[in-house]
Amino acid sequence: MGFGASNDLREATPQEPLGVDAKRTNTNEQGRPLPYFAGIAKLGVTWISEPWDVRSKPIKKKVGKKKETVGFNYYARAAAIICHGPVDALGEIRFDDDVVWTGPVNRGTSDSTAITVPDRGTITIYWGTATQPLDANLAVSGGVHPAYRRQCYVVVDLFLGANKTSMPNMELVLRRAPVVPWLAGSALIGQDANPVAVFAELWTSEVFGLGLPASQLDQPALGAVAGTLAAEGMGISPVLTSPTSFIQVLGSLIENIDAFPVIDPATGKIGLRLVRDGEALMAWDEDDFTDPPDMDAGGWESTYNLLTVKFTNRDKAWTADGVSFRDRGDFALMESTRTRSVERPWVTQQAVAWRIAASLGRQAALPVMTGTARVKRMSMAGIQVGDLVTLTHTAAGLTGLKVRIAELTVDKPDSPEVAIRWKEDRGWLNAIPTAVAPDDVEPEGEYSAQPLLANVALELPYGYLREAKPSLIFLPVRGDPLTNGFHAYWERTANSFVQVAGGSTFAMMGTLNAALDAGALAEASIDITFTGDDWDLEETTLDEATTTQTLQVFVGGEIMVGYDAQLTGPKRYTLTRMVRHPGGDVRQRGDGLRAPAGPRKAGDPAADRACRGRRRSCQRDLPHGVPDPERRRRRPEAARREPFVGGSRRGCNIREGRLPRCDAHRPAGQCQSGRGHRPRRRHNPRQRATGGAG
Repeated sequence: MGFGASNDLREATPQEPLGVDAKRTNTNEQGRPLPYFAGIAKLGVTWISEPWDVRSKPIKKKVGKKKETVGFNYYARAAAIICHGPVDALGEIRFDDDVVWTGPVNRGTSDSTAITVPDRGTITIYWGTATQPLDANLAVSGGVHPAYRRQCYVVVDLFLGANKTSMPNMELVLRRAPVVPWLAGSALIGQDANPVAVFAELWTSEVFGLGLPASQLDQPALGAVAGTLAAEGMGISPVLTSPTSFIQVLGSLIENIDAFPVIDPATGKIGLRLVRDGEALMAWDEDDFTDPPDMDAGGWESTYNLLTVKFTNRDKAWTADGVSFRDRGDFALMESTRTRSVERPWVTQQAVAWRIAASLGRQAALPVMTGTARVKRMSMAGIQVGDLVTLTHTAAGLTGLKVRIAELTVDKPDSPEVAIRWKEDRGWLNAIPTAVAPDDVEPEGEYSAQPLLANVALELPYGYLREAKPSLIFLPVRGDPLTNGFHAYWERTANSFVQVAGGSTFAMMGTLNAALDAGALAEASIDITFTGDDWDLEETTLDEATTTQTLQVFVGGEIMVGYDAQLTGPKRYTLTRMVRHPGGDVRQRGDGLRAPAGPRKAGDPAADRACRGRRRSCQRDLPHGVPDPERRRRRPEAARREPFVGGSRRGCNIREGRLPRCDAHRPAGQCQSGRGHRPRRRHNPRQRATGGAG
């Protein structure tokens, strides 16, 4: 890659496979230009070798009583080149957009550094020095390779994965300071590069620049500009991935800092001048012009009131980001939103992007005035392109207008006048009186599901189910807002589990802020503060609550229906109407799941004694075990199936025969099989089944 490339190469279509920026993807493309960067950047690699030393290890899995091979883990070595060198530091390594290693590690005086990536292998980085040797493993890879001096490359020995035979998409975050020996200050601003240092390096470098002598640069003036940019914090990190010309790079460079190139007429040396606020060098009036100045005043229709700067945000995993500046005065005048966006991919910090947006946004919100004039030659003494002067001409309607000289033209050497083109000065808009700190960005990390905040298993009574088959309900309360499902397991024997429930709807758990009088449940009100991540309740009517609404409230051993939910504070609700559900009491299984109770057998004295005090669970007007068909018809299916607090019940019924049937609360020898009470042989009253929401 060189700045003297021809137009056909310069205008080639940028490589964007699958819509991804070329600098982010690895490739083995031949003839790909070697990237240049300064500052800090994330770059994809270019593979320069075929994988060698390929190994595999079988993956064994027990199938029945034997172990069989179900796949292979693959390992291989390979080499990849990254960019021009020398590189100063390595900050991060990513495989397939996942961070696998975090540094930093600095180059120091060494030519290479070996890095161990946990669970993946080793990577040896050659920094791109002028003395680096050829890697010993790459030398015996089967191909012919040079030492790649002044080019940063890596040699890897990686675990590719199970049944995976290709290298991962590999990206590295690198830092590099431009090499400018004569620059007094630092070539870096933070981790970004000083734009003056980038300009000087590309001018003098014989490897990737013009290769011109540094003596042609106005070094004192450039040093002063570099100091101003460092004070403003205007660092950039340019990345060049395709052949281009120096003029194009210079144009992009000065766009980021609002500057222009100048030539000292006395020495012929090249420098840069910033567009900033300053004092006018000269004041011209009618005596200095040979003709009245011509003006071209732009109208408000050419202004914008919403300007967005798009940049690369390194604090957000190097993703494309944007900041906007809104001019409310222009919006009030135009009575509409007029938008404009500018690309600044070399900017990597939000604070720098905001400074550019504020400057360009204020300039875009005002009309631009330009013009030409012919000035007496003796009045041009010491005036150069970029200087500030004031124009006063009564006939032209100009009074002390500060302008910047954009162009000077001399018709012939002995001409008594000079033609100038000028532009109204806007340098004062580049001053940002208040520094804006970037947004706080949480460090990127891995997410793992948190334990449940709470969980409980409830035994649903016959009066609630109206069927002879026993049932349990699981009420899990999730411990984080991202978990979207749960599973409940029963430990049948020691360390032997079977899944008995699962779902994607969670219950909500709260605390009563005032004691609930058990004798005043009819039309009672309860004050609840929820403790979990789920706490949204919707106000509903009694008819909806008892027919179609899914809200069921479990308070202690009671099943109730709540409605008229009113939010009274953070996570705090008042349910102004509470109606006892006719289903009766439930039993909580906090120490393991036991067999659910079945219906009583008609005429069973032992069952009569056990059921005393549970009138809501039994029907005294019908033989025990016989459901009331009229009452079952009046209770919709939704009301029988939806007992969650603020949610839908989506557990599962534990049917007959799934769990050992025993009940410590019944007289010895009494078992509940779903068909009434009767003695059973070979019964172990100590057997228990345990489980819970998981």
